[in-house]
Amino acid sequence: MSAIMVGSETALTDAPQLTVRHVPITHQQPWRVIVDRRGRLQHHPAFFDDRTLIYTTNTTFAQQVPQAVSFDGELDTLLDDLGQRGIQSLLVEGGGALVRAFLATNLWQRFDIYQTDAVLGTGIKGVVGNQGPVATQTRVGNALHQVIYREAK
Repeated sequence: MSAIMVGSETALTDAPQLTVRHVPITHQQPWRVIVDRRGRLQHHPAFFDDRTLIYTTNTTFAQQVPQAVSFDGELDTLLDDLGQRGIQSLLVEGGGALVRAFLATNLWQRFDIYQTDAVLGTGIKGVVGNQGPVATQTRVGNALHQVIYREAK
């Protein structure tokens, strides 16, 4: 099984579908995973369905909403729980704080960067840094797509 993950800010701001679209698939849609440490989604039932897991350190939220999973706030604990649920592939879509947390803890294998000159409003701070050498680089429309793989230690 697979899953797509976002943080609570991205969930609240963008209301992403976190589904595979525009291509045929022969398997189930991925699980939707939201990291909501403070429990900001507890008053947003649109996120409560049988294909969504919401990881939170807010124990009251976790006790009241079946989709909310209590965890200690550590990404490795969250990943262990996903593995116990049979999820073997995880796409961390964003936002920036969540991606930076995965990079800082070295809990990633592949990093895809799409870079363009287009300006989208004032925006928020993006993900920057030197994660390693670029393995592949291709053009996708007006964007440059780079793939970086974490070196095994």
